[in-house]
Amino acid sequence: MKDQVNRLLFWGELCEKYLLKCLPTVDLVQEITLAYLPLQSTLSYRGHSNQHLVTGVASSHSITVSTLALLKVKFLGKTSGMDITECVGKVIVDSEVSELQEILQQRNDEYRKKFKECELLEQTLTETKKSLEETQERLKQTKVKLAERDAQVSTLDSELSKAQEEISGAAKQLEELKRILEDSKKELRDKDQQMDDLRDSLNQ
Repeated sequence: MKDQVNRLLFWGELCEKYLLKCLPTVDLVQEITLAYLPLQSTLSYRGHSNQHLVTGVASSHSITVSTLALLKVKFLGKTSGMDITECVGKVIVDSEVSELQEILQQRNDEYRKKFKECELLEQTLTETKKSLEETQERLKQTKVKLAERDAQVSTLDSELSKAQEEISGAAKQLEELKRILEDSKKELRDKDQQMDDLRDSLNQ
């Protein structure tokens, strides 16, 4: 009986360390105790009845266990034939697996969140790249237009140079015509003078 009570205390400590915590009632502790202590025995220890024993265990050791864990241990004990230590061990393993699964789920959720953030970042980068490509294309078109304008300006410069040459040639021709005109005027004045002299001679 003492060994069974020690197992119960050991189980309580394990549950307090590994499983979810809640404040058990005397009925719960009594229920799990009666489920595993031999029913055919007197269920007494140091002269105390089972009710006193269970009450004393619950009050003096402040056992904190999960109601779900209690039910799991009880169910395992009745269906598998395992003793309380084996049942507690299995429940603890299941609890640790469940905890690991929860941690994995949390990490999976974090990875999904990071993945979505990466997708959004990739989408932003794609849009930025597209915008840069469009800007680059516009710059290329602007460069082509500028080159065309440069070609037009070059053509205009060439035409302007030709026009300036023609104007310069025309100016030279004009100067030559002016010189010829002045020469013609001088010749006419000389001839007029000669005519005047001849007239004067004839009059004398």
